[in-house]
Amino acid sequence: MTTLTTTEDPLSEPLTTDRLLEKRVLSCMGPACRSQVWLLLLDSDERQLPVAIPCDDLRPEPTELEVDNLAAFAAGMLFDRGGSQLVTVWERQGRGSPTPTDARWAAAFAEHCERRGIPLRAQLLCHSRGVRVLRPAELRAAA
Repeated sequence: MTTLTTTEDPLSEPLTTDRLLEKRVLSCMGPACRSQVWLLLLDSDERQLPVAIPCDDLRPEPTELEVDNLAAFAAGMLFDRGGSQLVTVWERQGRGSPTPTDARWAAAFAEHCERRGIPLRAQLLCHSRGVRVLRPAELRAAA
């Protein structure tokens, strides 16, 4: 788990748009340097809570059990930290469009969040050149 600290208080700004989410992730993480997923938590006012949870031990291809375990972990973190919404950031080096593997992971995770009633605000791809929001239709097309 990583605690976010800066000289300013960027966490006070609500993340009400996808563009604000992209800017926040880019400013906190920069371009991708390894393969992992980050869990970011938002409060009821869409402000980011001061914690970012990296998960770097995921398999290359999602399995039902692994995706469900990740969703259960995310639900627990939301509850424990008083979060209202979840943001996932799929970090990996490479191009800015989702690979079939990216799409399978993100789509499976979104489905498990929906089953568990986890409010998934957005999923983003952090790649070698920046950050972008992953759209559901784009994930279906890439898978």
